[in-house]
Amino acid sequence: MWDVILALIIGAAVVALVWWLRSRSIVVKWYDWLIGAIGLLFIGMAYQHTLGELFEGLPQAAWMGLLVLGGIGIVLLVAISLRVWRRNKTA
Repeated sequence: MWDVILALIIGAAVVALVWWLRSRSIVVKWYDWLIGAIGLLFIGMAYQHTLGELFEGLPQAAWMGLLVLGGIGIVLLVAISLRVWRRNKTA
Protein backbone atom coordinates (compact mmCIF):
# COMPACT_ATOMS: atom_id res chain seq x y z
CA MET A 1 0.00 0.00 0.00
CA TRP A 2 2.77 2.43 0.93
CA ASP A 3 4.55 1.70 -2.33
CA VAL A 4 1.49 2.80 -4.29
CA ILE A 5 1.24 6.02 -2.29
CA LEU A 6 4.96 6.68 -2.79
CA ALA A 7 4.62 6.05 -6.55
CA LEU A 8 1.69 8.48 -6.76
CA ILE A 9 3.65 11.16 -4.89
CA ILE A 10 6.68 10.71 -7.16
CA GLY A 11 4.45 10.80 -10.25
CA ALA A 12 2.75 13.99 -9.10
CA ALA A 13 6.13 15.55 -8.35
CA VAL A 14 7.42 14.72 -11.85
CA VAL A 15 4.30 16.19 -13.48
CA ALA A 16 4.65 19.35 -11.37
CA LEU A 17 8.34 19.55 -12.33
CA VAL A 18 7.55 19.28 -16.04
CA TRP A 19 4.89 22.01 -15.78
CA TRP A 20 7.26 24.26 -13.85
CA LEU A 21 10.08 23.71 -16.36
CA ARG A 22 7.80 24.50 -19.31
CA SER A 23 6.44 27.64 -17.64
CA ARG A 24 9.99 28.91 -17.14
CA SER A 25 11.16 27.81 -20.65
CA ILE A 26 13.96 25.67 -19.20
CA VAL A 27 15.46 23.23 -21.71
CA VAL A 28 16.04 19.69 -20.45
CA LYS A 29 17.67 17.15 -22.78
CA TRP A 30 16.58 13.52 -22.99
CA TYR A 31 19.72 12.26 -21.28
CA ASP A 32 19.08 14.61 -18.35
CA TRP A 33 15.73 12.89 -17.84
CA LEU A 34 17.45 9.48 -18.10
CA ILE A 35 20.08 10.32 -15.49
CA GLY A 36 17.40 11.82 -13.24
CA ALA A 37 15.32 8.65 -13.53
CA ILE A 38 18.38 6.55 -12.65
CA GLY A 39 18.95 8.78 -9.61
CA LEU A 40 15.34 8.30 -8.51
CA LEU A 41 15.73 4.56 -9.06
CA PHE A 42 18.74 4.51 -6.75
CA ILE A 43 16.81 6.42 -4.09
CA GLY A 44 13.93 3.94 -4.42
CA MET A 45 16.36 1.04 -4.10
CA ALA A 46 17.83 2.64 -0.98
CA TYR A 47 14.35 2.94 0.51
CA GLN A 48 13.48 -0.70 -0.20
CA HIS A 49 16.86 -1.99 0.97
CA THR A 50 16.72 -0.04 4.21
CA LEU A 51 13.23 -1.21 5.10
CA GLY A 52 14.03 -4.82 4.19
CA GLU A 53 17.18 -4.93 6.27
CA LEU A 54 15.51 -3.24 9.25
CA PHE A 55 12.69 -5.80 9.15
CA GLU A 56 15.31 -8.56 9.06
CA GLY A 57 16.97 -7.12 12.15
CA LEU A 58 20.19 -5.91 10.51
CA PRO A 59 20.37 -2.19 11.28
CA GLN A 60 24.03 -1.72 10.33
CA ALA A 61 23.44 -3.20 6.87
CA ALA A 62 20.31 -1.07 6.51
CA TRP A 63 22.10 2.20 7.22
CA MET A 64 25.10 1.31 5.06
CA GLY A 65 22.79 0.46 2.17
CA LEU A 66 20.94 3.73 2.68
CA LEU A 67 24.23 5.61 2.70
CA VAL A 68 25.63 3.95 -0.42
CA LEU A 69 22.52 3.64 -2.61
CA GLY A 70 20.91 6.86 -1.41
CA GLY A 71 24.20 8.72 -1.72
CA ILE A 72 24.60 7.66 -5.34
CA GLY A 73 21.02 8.73 -6.10
CA ILE A 74 21.43 12.13 -4.47
CA VAL A 75 24.75 12.75 -6.22
CA LEU A 76 23.17 11.93 -9.59
CA LEU A 77 20.20 14.21 -8.97
CA VAL A 78 22.35 17.10 -7.77
CA ALA A 79 24.78 16.69 -10.68
CA ILE A 80 22.02 16.70 -13.29
CA SER A 81 20.28 19.65 -11.62
CA LEU A 82 23.49 21.67 -11.77
CA ARG A 83 24.03 20.64 -15.39
CA VAL A 84 20.55 21.82 -16.44
CA TRP A 85 20.92 25.04 -14.42
CA ARG A 86 24.29 25.87 -16.00
CA ARG A 87 23.04 25.09 -19.52
CA ASN A 88 20.03 27.38 -19.12
CA LYS A 89 21.94 30.10 -17.30
CA THR A 90 24.03 30.91 -20.38
CA ALA A 91 21.08 30.72 -22.78
